[in-house]
Amino acid sequence: MNQFFLLALAAVAISTVHAFSNGAPEGVCADMTPKHPDPAQESESPYKIVLKKKSVSPGGSLSLVISSPPGLSFKGFFVQARVGDTPVGTFTKNPKTFKVINCLGGSQNAVTHVDAKPKSRVTLTWIAPKDLSESVTFYATVAKNGAEYWVGQQSEAVTVA
Repeated sequence: MNQFFLLALAAVAISTVHAFSNGAPEGVCADMTPKHPDPAQESESPYKIVLKKKSVSPGGSLSLVISSPPGLSFKGFFVQARVGDTPVGTFTKNPKTFKVINCLGGSQNAVTHVDAKPKSRVTLTWIAPKDLSESVTFYATVAKNGAEYWVGQQSEAVTVA
């Protein structure tokens, strides 16, 4: 009986690790916290969210870059644009680098990595809702590896008008 329990536990652990290497699951949408065994880092994130512009028209697109300093990389990321606690807009797909996921009743309103290969830079394209006219903040969780990650790093505000 004990051997069966240990085998089942090992299978769950392996599938969980595999899931993280293929991107964040929808279960992290609300708090943006990966279910890694180690706690999030409390220090300032070494990774940057760089916006290509600070305003966008309703229905327009905006590029943003998640980047690392020279000599440092990251293996995973999860990004949303939010008004308050609500994810808004959509992200375009790039199956080789990232995938879009549906969060909190929305459609394609978050983006995550597709593999755990080291990355130093990822460029994302976000499309503002056609009926939105207010400020949006991008939030990113970036994982250097399974033990070191920073949750909910904020960008500068973007005006949608």
